[in-house]
Amino acid sequence: MGYTIVDIQNQLFTQALGIEDPIYIEEIKFENGELHIRLNFYRGAEFLCPICETTPCKAYDTYEKTWRHLNFFQYKCFLHLPTPRTNCPDCGIHQFTPPWSRPGSGFTLLFEAFVITLIKGGMPFLELERVVGEYDNRLRRIVDYYVEKAYAEKDFSNVSEIGIDETSSKIGVADVSVVC
Repeated sequence: MGYTIVDIQNQLFTQALGIEDPIYIEEIKFENGELHIRLNFYRGAEFLCPICETTPCKAYDTYEKTWRHLNFFQYKCFLHLPTPRTNCPDCGIHQFTPPWSRPGSGFTLLFEAFVITLIKGGMPFLELERVVGEYDNRLRRIVDYYVEKAYAEKDFSNVSEIGIDETSSKIGVADVSVVC
């Protein structure tokens, strides 16, 4: 049985992105210097409830969502999916979260990991904004999420003293509070 170029292309991107049933690649399009991968899911497909994660539920309805993914060579890449909401008999109606993302993020987990790696390496936000082609405030939300998550996992129950100081880098610039 022969495969078409589209079959091979879809199979390659399916494996590279880790896409699994019931989600599949519907279309891959290069437009305006960007790669757009349109995904869909099979009619009648069931998804685990995002709350209890045990009850398989059919899609109640969908909401079109887009995630920024890692660049494809030098081109921005976006994943599009009519994201299903499920109606769990125990938990109610909830939005499905695809395995490549986290709730509330417009980025894939791989894109977020890339941003965090660059920030941990000491890259300033201005340079990061230029490198990944995203606005500073969107990148800061990614970093803030993971910093807050890391602090939430820390145990501060043995802290008995703290030090607080304020400083200003320039006259007329808001003070910065430092807590140790």
